[in-house]
Amino acid sequence: MTGFTGRFSVARCQRRCCGASLRVLLAVTAAMCVFGCQDDPKERTPEATLMMFLSAMERSEHDGSAREEAFVLLCEESREALRDRARRASALAGRDVPSWEMLAQGRFRLRLDPRRAEIETTIEGERATVELAAAASHAEVELRREDGMWRLVL
Repeated sequence: MTGFTGRFSVARCQRRCCGASLRVLLAVTAAMCVFGCQDDPKERTPEATLMMFLSAMERSEHDGSAREEAFVLLCEESREALRDRARRASALAGRDVPSWEMLAQGRFRLRLDPRRAEIETTIEGERATVELAAAASHAEVELRREDGMWRLVL
């Protein structure tokens, strides 16, 4: 290597890089198993449903289909409210506005990082509350079980 001064050990670099890569790989695999590897939507926990919704909304700024994914995770009452808004928007715009477009693309920002928050879930029958708590922020999200699946209430 031309121009390189100092001590360099390929073996030491490989140990450090491989160790860090392995830790990242294990963390990503664990997160996928907890939040994304459930084949049956009816087996999703309230926390997993919330994380899927948050992920879709975060991606919505750059991914046109992400708002559709988020819309599906809402309870029927929330989807119907968005359908009503879409009908009014369609009448005003003079074109058909899809219901999922009522979820604000790219305007979604979190007060706290759910990956770093303490999460506590309370389930009472067909309703659940997911509480997220971080150093200076706290959020509660209500979910409802419909057709055997957890869905967010807006």
